[in-house]
Amino acid sequence: MGYLPGFLADVFISYSHIDDYPFGENESRWVTQFHRNIEIRVRSYLGRPITIWRDLKLGGADVFSEEIASELGRSAVLLSIVSPGYLESEWCRRELQLFTEATRQTGGIKIGNKARIIKVLKTPVPRERLPELLDAILGYEFYRVELDTEVVREFLIDPSAEGRRAYWARVDDVAQELKRLFDLMLAGRNSRSNSAGSIYLALTSSDLQNQRDALRRELEDRGYQILPDQPLPWNAEQIVEAVGADLVHSAMSIHPLGGRYGLVPDGETRSIVELQLDLATNRAGGSSVIWIPPGNAAAEERQRSFVDRVRNHPGGAGAVELLETSLEEVKAFVINRLRKRAAPDPAVRKPDPNAAASDFCIYLVCDQRDRPAVAGLQKYLIEQGCEVMLPLRRGDPEQVRNDHQENLLICDAVLIYWGAADEFWLRTKMRDLIRVRGLGRDKPLKGSAIYVAEPQDDDKQEFATREAILIREGGEFSPAALEPFIAAIKQASGV
Repeated sequence: MGYLPGFLADVFISYSHIDDYPFGENESRWVTQFHRNIEIRVRSYLGRPITIWRDLKLGGADVFSEEIASELGRSAVLLSIVSPGYLESEWCRRELQLFTEATRQTGGIKIGNKARIIKVLKTPVPRERLPELLDAILGYEFYRVELDTEVVREFLIDPSAEGRRAYWARVDDVAQELKRLFDLMLAGRNSRSNSAGSIYLALTSSDLQNQRDALRRELEDRGYQILPDQPLPWNAEQIVEAVGADLVHSAMSIHPLGGRYGLVPDGETRSIVELQLDLATNRAGGSSVIWIPPGNAAAEERQRSFVDRVRNHPGGAGAVELLETSLEEVKAFVINRLRKRAAPDPAVRKPDPNAAASDFCIYLVCDQRDRPAVAGLQKYLIEQGCEVMLPLRRGDPEQVRNDHQENLLICDAVLIYWGAADEFWLRTKMRDLIRVRGLGRDKPLKGSAIYVAEPQDDDKQEFATREAILIREGGEFSPAALEPFIAAIKQASGV
């Protein structure tokens, strides 16, 4: 008997025998090794053995027997190892059909929001050749496509350490999915998760698939349902409908942006990645997180233009956070944000009419060449009772960046002094004001201003912005120029 009551086998592995032929120096068999690995891994999650059945007759041709038919009818989950050989096998298609028919007597093909079929993609296959039922199920890819050459590398035979790590991570993904299915079947739950427990994790380009999987695992381990839970349709109109329906059920959407532009669906000019992002950020009341890994250079001009647009204008109708940080920091930010969303709202603190300027901490951002020039600004703000922070004077690049981010997290307001630095430096600092919430800041800045100082040039003369208070120096520092900035901070504080 299997782990699940009422079934002879917990898992039936459907595969083409071609995929288990000996290969390589060690003449390893792919399906045999996967079978062994997945059985051990699932056992570690359940604390008990499970029963996995597959046809071990490797005589050369796939043969459908009464034994196979009998096992299918008494199996809880079908695990299909999809490959070109699988698609060519009449018996693999028959196994899928027979299992689907058998589930009508054992609770149906779906349990909760999940199908009792797991799709393992050993090698790429044309989506249009997949049986309709398999096409409607998200799969686990055991290969990668090289970014520059489009060469396919199966994880198990990839000689690199990265390939081996990816293989074990995918095995773990499948093991956890089986564990979740078993838990649902034991609990007998047949309702969809509520909206507070659902997150839309956007489909992304292949170069970020591993990172997306890691984020998905982290969230699923914490009990969240990840959407979309099935492949997106083929054409744009149906994609818009499907994504919109999933977003309605999602407390948050997360959008990893990689180096590739991605597929453009029929009837659209935007890629699926861009389309998902636009749908999420333009919905009123939505909450979205955009993640661009540091140093992840776009490989195509369309992707460079897309990423530049996102960096310059990440917002829409809903709340949008733009993160350009490590995967671990993204995980921490998302989990922290979800935790706060689930927590009851704290009592709103009333403004203190007796609050003084000394309650405010201002981060005075400047280029190191301008430190002597900001002395007058710093002195005036301190005289007003403000705490003033300046960027770290010395340190390696990582220390300087970390200090800058920490200052953005703890300050009340930011004053950017634009003197000796160029316009690119200014734009970088302005983007940091947009990204600061993505670094973990949970309250808005009370004020932000740009102080345009000497030397003057065409860039400074033509510069304009609505993102911050613009202060132009009239040849020398004037305290009156800072009054709108100080007034804005006090107004935001209710003083």
